[in-house]
Amino acid sequence: AGRAHIKHTEGGDFRQATYRAVRHGLMRAKSVLLEPFYEFRMEMQTEVLGRAMTDVERMCGRCSAPEALGDKMVLSGSAPVAKMQGYDLEFASYTRGRGNFPAMSRVMRPAITRRKWLKKSVTDRRRILIIRRTLCFVPTGREW
Repeated sequence: AGRAHIKHTEGGDFRQATYRAVRHGLMRAKSVLLEPFYEFRMEMQTEVLGRAMTDVERMCGRCSAPEALGDKMVLSGSAPVAKMQGYDLEFASYTRGRGNFPAMSRVMRPAITRRKWLKKSVTDRRRILIIRRTLCFVPTGREW
């Protein structure tokens, strides 16, 4: 609803006002950061089950209790896509090609970084808040 004035507006003022309005709305909204997760199902020999469960835990994932399927074990769960990139090759390597890791489905869930952030020390939290303020605040020449 702004209007230009020959004396009081310059080029880029409305663009800057738009950026500020969007930034202000995002800071006031209760937004949730979503992260892509893989839903997986792995079939493997009993000997490598412990390794697979440890790998899933290392990737900040969760898995259900393993199920027996004949002479193989089935492990299902979910893990963040960012941590699970290239894991299918590693899985094939330590199962010596005898494991089955079919195509995984992707879902969006709230990011786990918030939980980790709450566990950090006070100085780390202050640094993160300073970084967030810096990223959310784009100064113009008048504010310096």
